[in-house]
Amino acid sequence: MSASIAHAAARLVCLAAAAVAIAVSAAAVCAQAAGHRCIHDAVQDLVLRSAAQQGSGPAALSAMGLPRVSLAPSNDAGAAGLAAANSMPTSPPRARGWGPVRIFVSTYGLTDPFYYCREVGQVVTNHSGGVAICKEEDILTEQKRNALNAYLDAAVKMHSDRLHVDQLVREILRVGVMVGPVCSTFKVPPEHQAEGIPGYDFVLYVGATPAAGDIEAFAAVCQTLPDGRPAVGVMNVAPARITTPGSRHMKRVVTHELTHALGFGKLFFQEKHLIVMVPGGRGRGSPVPVLKGPTVVQRAQEHYGCRDLQHVELENLGPSNTVGSHWKMRSMKDELMGPITIAGYYTNLTLGALNDLGYYRANFGLGEEMKWGRGAGCDLFTEKCMERNITKWPEMFCNDSAPELRCPTDRLALGQCQIITYTGALPLQYQYFDRPNLGGRLNFMDFCPFVNGLGNALCTQDPAKAPGPLKLFNVFSELSRCIDGAFKPKNVRIPVNKFSGLCASVLCDPPTKTYKIRVAGSDRNVPCRDRQRILLGPLTDQFEAGGYLDCPPFVEVCQGNNLAAVASDAGEGTGSGAGDTAALQL
Repeated sequence: MSASIAHAAARLVCLAAAAVAIAVSAAAVCAQAAGHRCIHDAVQDLVLRSAAQQGSGPAALSAMGLPRVSLAPSNDAGAAGLAAANSMPTSPPRARGWGPVRIFVSTYGLTDPFYYCREVGQVVTNHSGGVAICKEEDILTEQKRNALNAYLDAAVKMHSDRLHVDQLVREILRVGVMVGPVCSTFKVPPEHQAEGIPGYDFVLYVGATPAAGDIEAFAAVCQTLPDGRPAVGVMNVAPARITTPGSRHMKRVVTHELTHALGFGKLFFQEKHLIVMVPGGRGRGSPVPVLKGPTVVQRAQEHYGCRDLQHVELENLGPSNTVGSHWKMRSMKDELMGPITIAGYYTNLTLGALNDLGYYRANFGLGEEMKWGRGAGCDLFTEKCMERNITKWPEMFCNDSAPELRCPTDRLALGQCQIITYTGALPLQYQYFDRPNLGGRLNFMDFCPFVNGLGNALCTQDPAKAPGPLKLFNVFSELSRCIDGAFKPKNVRIPVNKFSGLCASVLCDPPTKTYKIRVAGSDRNVPCRDRQRILLGPLTDQFEAGGYLDCPPFVEVCQGNNLAAVASDAGEGTGSGAGDTAALQL
């Protein structure tokens, strides 16, 4: 993509956002549309360069150029175990087979005043080769610290439930000297290097200092075991982005970054010969990166319904921070390891890639489902997303920019189909309309238009922050999801011609795979069964006669909606309590 097109895209995206924004600034819409943008590769490259510059001999570095940890014997291993554990050419001995990956999260950097923002104007490391001056939003309050710990707990559980490793049992992981402008800036207690950390297979050091722009977090691998498996990682989470402990978005962002720290990325894919370059296809002239591992290919064949699929696309557009270390967003918009974390579903595709590294054995029974691309067929990878305004995949891509509120595939917000008029023609391979200067707003999507969640219309947002008109026909809470339908709210004046989705509170019952919903203006939680049509009139007087909702499958509103399950178990029908009440008072 040319620089001029990229510049025009950035400028026109916000112009388009302003046109669809509902009583808020375009900046708010643009911010959400972007989601979490990952800079893993840039940080990982900095780690690699600094390791090479230390002047250590090849024996001190793993095959991919990262320092190795040393392995101390456990109390019952003896001197022979120590000698074997520290022999660089061989893998460490194992006394017990495979088991769940045991991740030790070190949060000393969140309690040592030198390592986080306590006051405005304080200068702290940004953990990526520079310093930051603390602002008010960067202060790591006790509330934010507790929320971050909740995100970390959730991320660790996501991985330990799904990934098994050849556990370190006869050995104790002993962290080496952390070097360079990334790894050395995290607080490592001396005992982690002297005595080690018994009973764990991986250690993650966490910081919370300011990050630039829309960066919410980043992570990197700092050290490996002698056999190359990631052993020590670091992660920084921007305190300005930390919200409530229940924030689904931030839990998924932290899980995304922890996946990078466990080895999901170009560095390890290349070392294991899993990544290759193939002809671009779909009119793309340049070769593109793909994964060819047998497990991930099999899982992709199953998801897309394409038995002829020979590889899985990685991202090829955007900055070098994303290329080769993330899934292609066009085919995996809602996946955990896409270049922009929105829904962040931990599917069998990511599990397959980790399994192919050889360090992990994945539990595919716990892979999350993703509507995006499911059953799309082989044509998704060989044909354009749209030809002359018509798409084969209307559940994925859209072709109508009329002001209509709709549900995106992740159901986390109200959305709209955003089609941009660019100042010049898009490259031929990205032209989908009769007019060559029309296209979607994201280069990661190959400029394919899709229903994008609006930043001021997040179903999961604090209702106090939602625009007043939206509160009249939506329930905003951490339990809420977008439900499809057709209706017209009463007394709502916003620049929208058609209403095809709203946010409703959801109560989930996982054992029975059933759920209930509550809509604005009602205090009743009513059962909502797959493909059932629910009339709004008997529930609330917020809508004109004849309005209805169509119940989506259980998995689309309850997967990852853990708070909804907890609220259901507790018999609570108001989700966030005061939050829901605020939405209902209007």
